[in-house]
Amino acid sequence: KYNFEEPKFRQLRMTLERMAQEKDGGASSGAPSPAALHLSRGRELVNQKQDAAAVREFNEAILLDPSSVQAYLDLARLHAHAARFTAAEDAARRAADVDPDKKDPEPYLALARIYQDQGKADEARTALKAALERDPESVVARELERQIKVKP
Repeated sequence: KYNFEEPKFRQLRMTLERMAQEKDGGASSGAPSPAALHLSRGRELVNQKQDAAAVREFNEAILLDPSSVQAYLDLARLHAHAARFTAAEDAARRAADVDPDKKDPEPYLALARIYQDQGKADEARTALKAALERDPESVVARELERQIKVKP
């Protein structure tokens, strides 16, 4: 058979990766997790300007590790760079939702940038405020605050 259904092929690949990881002793071997490998590969593809393949890698990383804030953020940045703002906003919101301690300002900084790029000043201010609540000392947040002229 020369054509394959992508979801079934992805599931098979995940199963094979899981089996290989179990055979090699699992995560205790010090090897990066399969999700981390997809995340790294996605970043390489972004650098090579292969956005569609990078999106697939980031989505694969999210499938393998749904709590990966970084995978969602990389996906949000990629979508925002391509002006796919709805997808970018969704990915950034998911990053904020999976942040276990609710202390990472980065998902909200990403949201603020996405809104800023769309000219949505009020939404950008709200997201920036949430970022500053999480890290009042954030230099990045303060710089973004100056850029969008948010009152302290």
